[in-house]
Amino acid sequence: MTPAERAQLLRRWTARLGLPGDATLAATAARRLLGACRLVDVAVPWDVEGAAEVLEGAARAIGQEVARARAPQRRSGMDEAAYQRHLERRTRRPAPGRPATRAQQEVVPNDD
Repeated sequence: MTPAERAQLLRRWTARLGLPGDATLAATAARRLLGACRLVDVAVPWDVEGAAEVLEGAARAIGQEVARARAPQRRSGMDEAAYQRHLERRTRRPAPGRPATRAQQEVVPNDD
């Protein structure tokens, strides 16, 4: 795995772990906006109320998806660094029953 591939994998994993918090923050911001508008008697467009509900639903769904993605890590007892190495090793090998991609053949030969 090249350093660029490793950096991208780390960025994706880090972003995935931050998604539930980001989604919750967006939903909270929408709810606060609605509350502030109501407090000062400003008309709230109907789509803003709908957006807040959608964001809350998205936050729940994203949290569940990330929890499912982290479940193998938790079951294995691996810490973040060990799981990162595990993901890197997986990218070096073809999936069972599939031929190796050119990138997998060029990066590191299968060492099993």
